[in-house]
Amino acid sequence: MIQDRFNEWLEERHGLGIITASTVRNYKNFLSSFLSEHGKKEPQEITAKAVTAWYIARLKTGSASTVRIAHQILSGFMKWLVEQGDISSSPMHKVKPPRAEKTERQALTEDQMRDILTHVEGKPFAGLMVRLALGTGMRRGEMAALRWRDLDLVAGKIFVTRAIVKIGGCEVETKPKTQSGMRVISIPSSLLTELRSLSAGPDDPLLLTNQGGRPSLAHMSRVASDVMKAVGLGDGYCLHSARHAHATQLLRKKMPVKAVSQRLGHSDVTTTLRTYAHVFASDDAELAEAMDGLLA
Repeated sequence: MIQDRFNEWLEERHGLGIITASTVRNYKNFLSSFLSEHGKKEPQEITAKAVTAWYIARLKTGSASTVRIAHQILSGFMKWLVEQGDISSSPMHKVKPPRAEKTERQALTEDQMRDILTHVEGKPFAGLMVRLALGTGMRRGEMAALRWRDLDLVAGKIFVTRAIVKIGGCEVETKPKTQSGMRVISIPSSLLTELRSLSAGPDDPLLLTNQGGRPSLAHMSRVASDVMKAVGLGDGYCLHSARHAHATQLLRKKMPVKAVSQRLGHSDVTTTLRTYAHVFASDDAELAEAMDGLLA
């Protein structure tokens, strides 16, 4: 039965150290209603139509993000069933998850950035992570993958060639998903001075947790969330807000859009224009003022 095989899958992954006990509980929670409805069926009885119907029912009472997580779990489980010989192919290949919900991006103001930087002073991991995010605009996974050999501290450059991503509950190192993600970022002088004062081997992670070792993506998010809450920022603010603030500040200082787009690793300038439309909207008022002298 699906219920039994699902438990076996979780036990195997937990036994191998791929997922923790808390993750096992979370997986069961995300799929509790699915297992209640289909748990007594045999694996070959689970069809793409049945999974899609469950998604539609879940969306009436839950969020798209919750269903998307359930989709990832089910995809990993069904792939395992194929590997075990229970089914010949995964029905998930024919199932489309719901679209990700559009959430308002929260940029940080200059005052908020100063408050955050003050709060993380003297905190080795949180401090370097926040300063790196604000100073370079790098993505969370890109920062997590950085090693000291990716830095040229003489030229003041960071070479972004890898990223940590989460696939099927596991964090793996991979190349950026687009060619534009492979880029070279100039390091602000103050951050460069800090990095030059640190010492580590070329293969050591740039970011080290307080316990040592590369931080997980979840750990980075939790630390950033704690920092945001400590300075009075609530929902809508996260580690990505630092990247968003980095880009917003550059655009407000009239830096070339193409250069900002390349620094962020966007696939094209259109992505930058669409993502930061709010900045260009504020520029329109300045354009009107510039024409005022002619019309007056």
